[in-house]
Amino acid sequence: MGLLGALLAAALGAALGSLVATAAARLAVGAPLGAPPMCLRTRRRLPWADAAPIFGYLRRGGRCRMCGYALPRWWPLTEAGMALLATVAYFSAGGWNLRFALYVLELGVLLTILIMDWRRHEIYTVVLLVAAGLGLAAGWALPEIGLLGALGGALAGGGLMLIIYGFGRLLGRLRYGREGMAWGDVELAVALGLITGFPGVITPLFWGPIVGVLLFVRRGLGNYFPFAPGLCLVSMFFVLAHTSNEPWWDTLRLPLLGNIIYFTGVAIWKVLGSLLQLR
Repeated sequence: MGLLGALLAAALGAALGSLVATAAARLAVGAPLGAPPMCLRTRRRLPWADAAPIFGYLRRGGRCRMCGYALPRWWPLTEAGMALLATVAYFSAGGWNLRFALYVLELGVLLTILIMDWRRHEIYTVVLLVAAGLGLAAGWALPEIGLLGALGGALAGGGLMLIIYGFGRLLGRLRYGREGMAWGDVELAVALGLITGFPGVITPLFWGPIVGVLLFVRRGLGNYFPFAPGLCLVSMFFVLAHTSNEPWWDTLRLPLLGNIIYFTGVAIWKVLGSLLQLR
């Protein structure tokens, strides 16, 4: 039953990944979310078989049968990634239960935010509202978070990000002549605070920017800093690892924040040293 349950979880994740990719693509061009499968260029209907996760992409040979354009590779990668996340969530939650349902839904909305910001540098309020609602539901249902913990995480996350937002605006105008951060980052921090609770919100707010720096250096993204993708990636890890019965939960709490800062500082110092040597 464990293997069968994991396979079913992977199938569910792939289906949810297809919905995530569809939402990210349609919101970007103003297409209706509830419409049947369609070509987003011509708005012509597609067969339902073309919408099958992963296999629909392979069935079409990677091209749209209506307009002939190459389909984006991030679409099947999103479906496969969500299938993997759902499988890990199945084992983390201990099977098919309420915790697993909350994990999968939270992972799905976090993946949606990540893709939208990475592709279009936009975060839609409607998606953040869904994330906030899931965070409240998880706070009510999961004892290690708690409803008060979720609200505390939202307050801490939003308050801290508001300060960062102020500095980001100032530095952005001084360096690039425009705002360095968007208000959506503050809204995202509130939603992530609801999902991770307090003190768990420290994890994405601390490690998220570090992951963003690594993505920025690795990809060479011009003046786009993947702040929201970094936050979402760390929050995904938190969702999968924060159960109160696991030792991971203890590593995410406040007493070890000093150790986190120390080891992060050592890592950043080594990376900077390597970059200077390359020059």
